[in-house]
Amino acid sequence: LAAAAAVMLSGCSAVKIAYNNADEVVAWMADDYLDLNRDQEQGLRRLVARFHGWHRSTQLPEYAPLLDAAEARLAAGLTDADVAWAIDALRSRYQILAQRAHADAARVLATLNDQQLVHLRRQLDEANRKWEKEHGAGAGPLPHAGRAARRCRCQPRSDRYRQRLLDPAVA
Repeated sequence: LAAAAAVMLSGCSAVKIAYNNADEVVAWMADDYLDLNRDQEQGLRRLVARFHGWHRSTQLPEYAPLLDAAEARLAAGLTDADVAWAIDALRSRYQILAQRAHADAARVLATLNDQQLVHLRRQLDEANRKWEKEHGAGAGPLPHAGRAARRCRCQPRSDRYRQRLLDPAVA
């Protein structure tokens, strides 16, 4: 949380540039996975632009109080409860985004032909292979696959990070 706040404060220009171009990046990434034809790509770009406009007008204003609360929690000293609060807040924001985006995603996916579906499967398989290569066998593409193995591998690292966040004297 502290690292995220520091990055956001020091990289406001980078964040602004990234946010202002997010609709283009999302459309480009989706096209890479889906191999869209011209009409599909134009339709996708319209849907993504609409989503981005909605996000800018309704969601960004919601982030200011969230960031203010995070700043206050950091100033008071980070606790386990603060970390849990931050995780819950991020999950809540993600759920709002996912609920808003799912209907538009379904509209795009419904237009895919068999060849595009094969292309999508290949892209997803490749992404899963890359994930497993980077995170180890058993990390699996499924949410619950390899969870215990990941926890064992990640626990020492997460304990160190947690300790550093909660006790600044620990280097």
